[in-house]
Amino acid sequence: MSQVLENPRGGCVLAGINSVLGAIHKVCPVYHSGPGCCMQTTAADQGQSGHKSSWFVSSVSIPSSNMLEKEVVFGGTDKLCTTIQGAIDIIDADAYFVLTGCTAGIIGEYIFYEKSGH
Repeated sequence: MSQVLENPRGGCVLAGINSVLGAIHKVCPVYHSGPGCCMQTTAADQGQSGHKSSWFVSSVSIPSSNMLEKEVVFGGTDKLCTTIQGAIDIIDADAYFVLTGCTAGIIGEYIFYEKSGH
């Protein structure tokens, strides 16, 4: 007899990438996406998959640019750079990865960051 899965895994590509990075110690994802993406991807991976234990950076502690209407219209690169620098200043990770959500992809956001500037 097959087993019934009460809370199946479900999520977008962003949730999948976050799940992969979560398996690597001292890695910090930085989201460049809308404000709901961080919560939805966390719910997809943790809440809907047997409540996995927390990773190095997870849940609401994931840095996010929280792109709003202003960033969609005028671009959010400056906000992303501020978010990345804030993550570097606060979170002692060995690597930082910028993960873009649908919002950044739809507007064709240019993703580039140098520590000396952007």
